[in-house]
Amino acid sequence: KVAGDLKGMAKVCAISCTDFPVFCDKQGVKETPTVMIYPTNPMPAFKFEGKLEAKAVAGKISRFFPDFSTKLTQENIDTFVTTDPSKPKVLLFSNKKTPP
Repeated sequence: KVAGDLKGMAKVCAISCTDFPVFCDKQGVKETPTVMIYPTNPMPAFKFEGKLEAKAVAGKISRFFPDFSTKLTQENIDTFVTTDPSKPKVLLFSNKKTPP
């Protein structure tokens, strides 16, 4: 489920420690199931400590995605909406001063 939800944004795969015991030992995996997260360098890999549920795992992984959001102003709103017409855009309309 996580692999499908994050397709194109993160590489998610599974490996059998029965078939690849040397790799699992090298990564410090002592029991299964275990989820290891490998952020971009220079951050070291770490064991996911939350609930082994798709939403929790995907949420943790998504924290490592870069922020490509654009702060819209009166000066750039029209350009934002009309630039790259082949790309979808998402706007969050809110009365809050900062995004959630």
